[in-house]
Amino acid sequence: MKAIVNVNRHWGIGREGDLLTVIPEDMKFFRKATAAKIVIMGRKTLDSFPGMKPLPGRVNLVLTSDPERIKPASREASDAFFPDIASESSRQRLDELTRRVLDSPQLKASERPTVLASARRIEDVLDFCSSYQEDDIYVIGGASIYKKMLPYCTSCLVTVNDCEILPDTWFPNLDATDGWKHSVKGEEKEYEGIHYRFDTYVKA
Repeated sequence: MKAIVNVNRHWGIGREGDLLTVIPEDMKFFRKATAAKIVIMGRKTLDSFPGMKPLPGRVNLVLTSDPERIKPASREASDAFFPDIASESSRQRLDELTRRVLDSPQLKASERPTVLASARRIEDVLDFCSSYQEDDIYVIGGASIYKKMLPYCTSCLVTVNDCEILPDTWFPNLDATDGWKHSVKGEEKEYEGIHYRFDTYVKA
């Protein structure tokens, strides 16, 4: 699996539940990278989406100790909701819908099923993901989920910006983390005074 994240130069990712900065090209990059994919997130990240709706045309996998806290608005906005991916009774149907999502990248997001599922344990996430290619799985946050799932990631797509807002949540500093290599440094760009680039880190 991969991680995808937007950080400032100090590896900060957010403040008070919001991103430090919103860059249109980064949002476009995120949408393109995760289209027709499995995206792994925490419940608070799901709640932060507009209308608390899961990302359309994707398999939204929420790692949470209490699936009952997933809001009705999130459940109602999905074509199918699976409260526990460890349940054998729902796993076959979940796999069928996941294949439909992954096998139809040429379709618009609105033409693919939007799937919402939850897992109580990392082990359940890893078991589910073992059936799919690592390029089809993205960890998208928040901070605690990044920290828990990073050991299982093989690469990270990192948008680096120079926003100076003081963060209260961080992504692990891959430059100071053993076993990670900075493989691609992107071209410097600018949006409304914020400089940014698209980098890639890989497991060494």
